[in-house]
Amino acid sequence: MWVKVVIFGLIGLGLLQVHGLGFAGGLILLVTIFSVLGIIGTEYGVTNSRIIGKSGFIFRKNVDLRLKKVESVILDQSILGRLFGYGHVVFNGTGCGKSGFLFIENPTLAKNQINQIIENIENEESKRN
Repeated sequence: MWVKVVIFGLIGLGLLQVHGLGFAGGLILLVTIFSVLGIIGTEYGVTNSRIIGKSGFIFRKNVDLRLKKVESVILDQSILGRLFGYGHVVFNGTGCGKSGFLFIENPTLAKNQINQIIENIENEESKRN
């Protein structure tokens, strides 16, 4: 995730040096700064009952989804994501649509751990019944 932001920032710096492309370079640097602030302001977590996420620095997005309401956990990873080890884990929840963890490191591990927690909850409930 940081690799893309750094490369984007370097492209912006390079364009600042090219005559006639300084404005485009400035815009790219501005987008890079907002991206860094967004990454710094992002927190995700999974407890034994909820999936919790907060993302963004200026514009905030909060996710709070009960694990009992999760219907599916989807891994979304591009070619660059596979190369650099990042991706998205998206949750389909009953009655709440889609939400997820975006641009996380090692999304396969995160997906597997979340599925394991959900499976443990389901096993505990079936033992009670």
